[in-house]
Amino acid sequence: MQPARARLIQLLLLSVQPLHAGAIEPDENAVEGVVLLQIDFGFATNSESAASTALQPSTQKFSISASNHNNMTSNASRDSFDKLNRTFPRKHIEVSLWPLVLLVIGTVASFVAMLLFGRVYLPDKELTPEIAVVSRECVADHMKWILVCLVCFGHLTQYFNPVIGSYRSISEMMASGAWSHPSNHFYIFTDLFVMQTFSFYSGHYSRSYVRMQQDDKGGLGVFVSTRRLQGNVLNILLVGEFMHILLSGVEQVVNGRPMQFRFGHTGWYIYALVMWRLFLPTWKCVKYPIAASLFMALAVYHPLPAILARTLSYFPFFVMGWQMDPCVLQKTCCDRRVQFSGVAFLGLMWGALRCSTFYQPVADVHGDGKTDQSYWGILHWPMYYMVGSLCIGSLLAGGQLVLHGSWGSLLDNMSRRSLYAYLGHFMILSVTATVWQGYMMSLAPPLQLLFSFALSFMVVMIVTSWPVYFVLSSVCEPNLAWLFEPAKALADTNASDK
Repeated sequence: MQPARARLIQLLLLSVQPLHAGAIEPDENAVEGVVLLQIDFGFATNSESAASTALQPSTQKFSISASNHNNMTSNASRDSFDKLNRTFPRKHIEVSLWPLVLLVIGTVASFVAMLLFGRVYLPDKELTPEIAVVSRECVADHMKWILVCLVCFGHLTQYFNPVIGSYRSISEMMASGAWSHPSNHFYIFTDLFVMQTFSFYSGHYSRSYVRMQQDDKGGLGVFVSTRRLQGNVLNILLVGEFMHILLSGVEQVVNGRPMQFRFGHTGWYIYALVMWRLFLPTWKCVKYPIAASLFMALAVYHPLPAILARTLSYFPFFVMGWQMDPCVLQKTCCDRRVQFSGVAFLGLMWGALRCSTFYQPVADVHGDGKTDQSYWGILHWPMYYMVGSLCIGSLLAGGQLVLHGSWGSLLDNMSRRSLYAYLGHFMILSVTATVWQGYMMSLAPPLQLLFSFALSFMVVMIVTSWPVYFVLSSVCEPNLAWLFEPAKALADTNASDK
């Protein structure tokens, strides 16, 4: 019975080897049920004696060690690991895996339960002949919801994982060896398309914001309805400000600091979106809007502060979405050849980031208000917009394979609240960081990636759930229609003036 149990454990350990969790060696001083994991940051070796060691999922001992590199397949990876080991010294920590297991199970189970509940107990209305439009809207909402999860993961990785650090330069990551951390791979990969796709969608759903209108004398003018201008200010800017004041107040109370309510400190994307939409009346009159936006981003980028430079660097993606015809986008993304080509291109980018030779060329393709552009030189911006556009198209097409159709009324409604998730996730991470940050850093690097992604997914599900939305919407979306003149009264006034 004992050899059979050992063989089963060996098979289980070999099955998780593709996750690169590390080589497993028995610890001479370890008690029963405790094993020593050697973390190789992506490269592992087997030990036949591991099968004789009982594995208990509740406790494991992790060791970041530079020993036993004989079977490594890449000298570059070994050098990176040695540098990382010198930067972050060797240590042994007793870690229970049950919190991670419960977090992953709870996240997956909650999503599946809401998916089943929304489809079975809250069925959708009968499908109409406009099913294509409904399906397209569901894909966009689901895509933005997933993108918010990835934004949450990026902020968690950059601000709460000291191994990777807060926006370290690519050269520093390569020098320290931290580039090989799995969380860094995934973060850089998502950084190629997350905010770019958000900007594209924001522009695409701003197509009806302005339109050309002919006056009584036959002249053409740009027209913006008062209700759309009101919605641009109320539904985006004020919601962002109220959310920031509310959540920052909670954070200050939890951390024991005096409450300070300040306007103008919402996330940069909220101000960028309002500014972009205010640009549209002028941009409607531009003959070549995409080329003009690219020229403006390149010409004005360098003298500006980081936040304004970031706003301008994403503006061309906003204009691309605004110029894209919905029917053309729908037809292109539904083509199977385009869908599988998009998945293949994203897989190519992921594979390049996993290789030390191609990591820096791919990772250096960014335009997020950063200055580390040493690899591409003068070709940096053309590469940034070319790779960004290809990644957006690949994601929109490839996402159709898994995000099409309805997820049920419950999840469909949650996916429409991406603004709340975008504004609220960082405050939740900041308030609760003392609870989970230490545990996350005690895990092996691949498990840190799993923990970060599961936590991000759980936070977004909580923020977009109906109870939270009910409380926040009553505070953040007050009815301020009384501040604006009624449309009919304005029309009557203009007619009398004539």
